[in-house]
Amino acid sequence: MRRLHIFGGSTHDVLITGICEHLGLRPGPISLSTLSNSETHVTLGSSVRNSDVYIVQTVGNRYVGRRRKRRLKRTRANDALMELFSAVHASKGASSQRVTAVLPLFPYSRHAGAARALIPRLFASAGCDHIITMDLHDPQFLGFFDIPVDNIVSRGLFQKPVLITCRYIQRHIPDYRNAVIVSPDAGGAKRATVIANTLGMDFALVHKERDLGIRFHGPDPEMVLVGDVGGKVAVLVDDIVDTDSCAGCKSAPGPRRHDCLCHGDARDSFG
Repeated sequence: MRRLHIFGGSTHDVLITGICEHLGLRPGPISLSTLSNSETHVTLGSSVRNSDVYIVQTVGNRYVGRRRKRRLKRTRANDALMELFSAVHASKGASSQRVTAVLPLFPYSRHAGAARALIPRLFASAGCDHIITMDLHDPQFLGFFDIPVDNIVSRGLFQKPVLITCRYIQRHIPDYRNAVIVSPDAGGAKRATVIANTLGMDFALVHKERDLGIRFHGPDPEMVLVGDVGGKVAVLVDDIVDTDSCAGCKSAPGPRRHDCLCHGDARDSFG
């Protein structure tokens, strides 16, 4: 059996430590630095010859510092990707047998431009053999890759009430059966209805109307709430949150709102 090495980028040390503790391993030594001209420099601190290498990296907001002095730190997607590509290339150049990139939140998966075709090519050019990610915003993005990609879909975890999302709703929302499960768009309706049917809750949907010619990430579309959330607790279920602009039910009269998300990538606080 080949040796296993797990290296982590600079984006989320807590995640890397948790993965290694669960597997009974230590994170591999790696030196990550930024040169005076803003270039990224990566050096592996151990031999990976004929080994399986896993490199964990992600993007988005994360809290750093001690509990009482925590602050929100934003990770730039481009810097995180360059750091990952450098680590993958260094592992491949050190004669590793197989290199797997682990990205819980995959950058550029929401874009419809040239980046959708460029990013997969960069992974292949860097020497990546395999990618593990979670809940791609658009599963069709997988068609651009020439290497194996495992997309772990969280909606499959919602089918049993004993699992984390349904347990959270049952434990933390008083009289949850009178609350409403809300999907912020039509694409997430299936995910939300599975939870609503499992817990015996009502369901609502935010319908977005975009004018032709407006880019996907352009001005906020007109939103229409289909369903009744007035005076009820709204539980939004989605894969990712960025600006919270899609929360069409936040203006509806209701006592409180909960967000159940796979990727909490909000730029600012929201409520």
